[in-house]
Amino acid sequence: MKIKFAEGFMESYKKCFSNNPIYLIPRMITDFKYEIIWAWQRVFKGYDERWDWGTVSQLQTIMPKCLRELKRIHHGCPPDLWDKSKKKKECWKWTMILEKIARGFEASAELHELAKNKGKKFEKLIKERNEGLKLFVKYFENLWD
Repeated sequence: MKIKFAEGFMESYKKCFSNNPIYLIPRMITDFKYEIIWAWQRVFKGYDERWDWGTVSQLQTIMPKCLRELKRIHHGCPPDLWDKSKKKKECWKWTMILEKIARGFEASAELHELAKNKGKKFEKLIKERNEGLKLFVKYFENLWD
């Protein structure tokens, strides 16, 4: 069965989603006004309207970056994760947990992109997402430097 699109649909589709410079450059110029609007919203509201459109996808994008930066610069860890036996690596457990949480957010994003909801990859992503989000809830109050 062949799908029939309305006349002109494929041309419009190419203009909207193509990375061809013929379409991309004019789109970037017209979309620049939104970058200014969103920057203005971030100044006055602390976030822009894209968060309202898809909070989940915004968190899936930003949280892994934030968590890995926290992992890189941290100066301590929750007391129950402190390991006295490891000199200069006392917080090794905390860095592993931060990575698992980051990976949980990434797995959640991958699940949204995955076309079929079965198979080993799907099951692995579900497990990573659930583990990461469970750790996120458990250590939410400790996500600071």
